Amino acid sequence: MGLPKHAENYTKLELDSLISRLKEGDQDAEYECVAFVLAESFGIWHGRARAKICRFLKNHPPDATLRSKLVERIIERLEAGNFGEQFKDQLKMAIRFSPDEMLLAAHRSGQSEKEHVRRYAAWIRNRIDNVG
Repeated sequence: MGLPKHAENYTKLELDSLISRLKEGDQDAEYECVAFVLAESFGIWHGRARAKICRFLKNHPPDATLRSKLVERIIERLEAGNFGEQFKDQLKMAIRFSPDEMLLAAHRSGQSEKEHVRRYAAWIRNRIDNVG
């Protein structure tokens, strides 16, 4: 599975259509959605689309390999502090997929020099403590 070559060029209409296909059970759409979540893009509606995709995948998980890739990428974003709006939807999905990995990442991120990373790390620890 490769990353979409044009992820940064997706329009709201294209993303809406892709999400609809995902919800209908289209396997190709699932791969494209995962690739979109993994990709770095900051176009109009991209954060919202990632949030919608992650909310769906959280409750309809892809296979173990794709789940692992998603968790790994979300941890990278957290630790680098490189994330945008609605990142909590990505975090909630990653916590559902791998609470132990996310707890370790939160502990590491709690030592970050970046205040926003420490804030999200505390949010993750609190969420895992209250769920588990």
